[in-house]
Amino acid sequence: MTAKKIREIVAKLLFPIALSLPHLSMTSKNLDWILSEEDIEIEQSQSTPALSSVPTEKPQWESFNEWQCFPIESINLECSVHILGEGLNQREERYPCLVAMTSTQTMSFDFDETSSESCESALDEWRALLHGQRTVCVYAAYLQDLEEKHGYWIGRTLKTASGYWPPPHGEEQEDAFENQNVPDAIGHAGHAHP
Repeated sequence: MTAKKIREIVAKLLFPIALSLPHLSMTSKNLDWILSEEDIEIEQSQSTPALSSVPTEKPQWESFNEWQCFPIESINLECSVHILGEGLNQREERYPCLVAMTSTQTMSFDFDETSSESCESALDEWRALLHGQRTVCVYAAYLQDLEEKHGYWIGRTLKTASGYWPPPHGEEQEDAFENQNVPDAIGHAGHAHP
């Protein structure tokens, strides 16, 4: 075996370990090695932010999607309630939300774009995906802190060893993560839990 071939083998073996070294805590880039090289590549190849301020907002901000993985026992599933609009146009929207508790913070991941008929049906789909799993990974972009040590994220994808939610659609998977302009985030939308 040549030295070049040995270096290639060692690089392939050490690549996943190198990715996880900076994240040796309750959140990890690849807890239980669930994420594929393609998942990591999608995160690393983003050319536009997943979320950004409207062009007239000062200061300008932007946020990219990133993968984070959590042990199943550190999460809760719920419907978050947002009050949208004003006056007669005011309405309540319920979004599926994964809440992860780490040793240092709470992270809420709302999934505002869903193909499910209701929040409850999305949570049922999540429970089926999570059944019998040890770890879940979330692909999401940070939006803001709801309170001290409680971050609010906009989720795009869940992944376990048994698959993705929503299921990938070939090349369309990357299109699902396209940029959204978000005005002053939660300033006009309440975040409550029923």
